[in-house]
Amino acid sequence: MRTHLERLLAIRVLDAHLAFVVVGAVGMAPPEYHPRIAGLVAEMGGRQGEDGTWPEVTIFHAVDLLLSAPIPAARALVRNAAPHVAGRQRASGAFDDGESEELALIALRALDAARTVG
Repeated sequence: MRTHLERLLAIRVLDAHLAFVVVGAVGMAPPEYHPRIAGLVAEMGGRQGEDGTWPEVTIFHAVDLLLSAPIPAARALVRNAAPHVAGRQRASGAFDDGESEELALIALRALDAARTVG
């Protein structure tokens, strides 16, 4: 496992989608790896739009993987995204036209994290 984590962390991440995947994977790793994703999370913050979204990544994918990273900077990005996530909710309570339960769970986790952190 440690070899795989080291390889993930050695990747020069140019693709925004891959950056979120790396943060999500390392966020679930042993705690000694968590500080090593701070720079990547900071880069993500630089790409986050004023509306809380990222141009290259869907909002649900982004917040889901950020929630895996137990560092304050990742939670701050989720908090910034929360108004956009909340605005996606439909009258039915769903967060997309297909009424995906998975997306609803991601949205609710993000809104809860934004409400309860900081």
